[in-house]
Amino acid sequence: MTTQPPPEQSRPKTTILDLTQRLEAEEVLWSTAELEARGIWHGERRRLVQSRVLVQIQRGAYARRSHADGLRRSERAELRLHAHAKVYSTRRNRGFVYSHTSAARIHGCQLWHADEFVHVTCRSRTSPGRLCPATVMHHLSVAPDETDGTGFVEFTTLERTVVDCCRILDLEGSLVIMDQALRLGADRKLVERYAERLHGQRGVVNLRSVLELADPKSESMGETRTRFMLWLLNMSMPVSQYEVMTDRGLRRLDFAWPDLMVALEFDGKIKYFGETPTDDAIAEERIRERRLMEMGWIFVRIDWKDLDNPVGVKRWIHAAWASARSRSRS
Repeated sequence: MTTQPPPEQSRPKTTILDLTQRLEAEEVLWSTAELEARGIWHGERRRLVQSRVLVQIQRGAYARRSHADGLRRSERAELRLHAHAKVYSTRRNRGFVYSHTSAARIHGCQLWHADEFVHVTCRSRTSPGRLCPATVMHHLSVAPDETDGTGFVEFTTLERTVVDCCRILDLEGSLVIMDQALRLGADRKLVERYAERLHGQRGVVNLRSVLELADPKSESMGETRTRFMLWLLNMSMPVSQYEVMTDRGLRRLDFAWPDLMVALEFDGKIKYFGETPTDDAIAEERIRERRLMEMGWIFVRIDWKDLDNPVGVKRWIHAAWASARSRSRS
């Protein structure tokens, strides 16, 4: 039952500060129903939007503007997905499950070359008018064992999700999700069976190519994209996460050509986030690298911006290879 607002003339006059104080400081997203439960009705919501306190993310969901304005593209997509789930989670007979890139986000995957829309797979021919304009609807069959979650937020399983993503994304974007899915525990054999069943259908060639290139050892999107760049350059592929023992303990190299003792390291901030403070982690990394260099290892280091300079990366790696071969002949 929809709660009816009290007549506007009977409601006490409130300032923007009064209305803002009704919003919990730690919250950044509310549904219309949640705002109305705090006495913030249509007129008050309009005033908060005009005062740039709130921004409407989609029909039925509002976010704190100070939070929404500072988000990166991927974070905006996650906020929109969260808003969508908040609006539709209380509705009966939704007739859809979250799928494709939206399900990938729910599973905790980072995305590359993906849009910001909310993707759902409809169990029936749902009218477009029933879902917000930012929703992409797919009309595909979904078996009961291909869904996960609760009755409030239902989404496709990890295996079904990565298959669906590979059918709509480019090769690099698909590989980024596949690596993460396998690392999160997706059943590779099950994904391969999907590829067999989809023979001749749209996107299956991309899916098979991704399965051939996938490596669950990749620990970040940056490492996956680095490996993909090396493959595009038709270079000799390195060993991922190669382990070398030093006097400071075991050291794992992002990529290595062991015969040449050449290592390729991707410097991304994510790899240093953990229990160890960032500065300490980087210092320890450099000490271990110095020990490896004393053992004869040659390092090539790249970062995010270098992924847009494949010719330069190829030149640096070839130079390292040449140095290693020259050393072995001397």
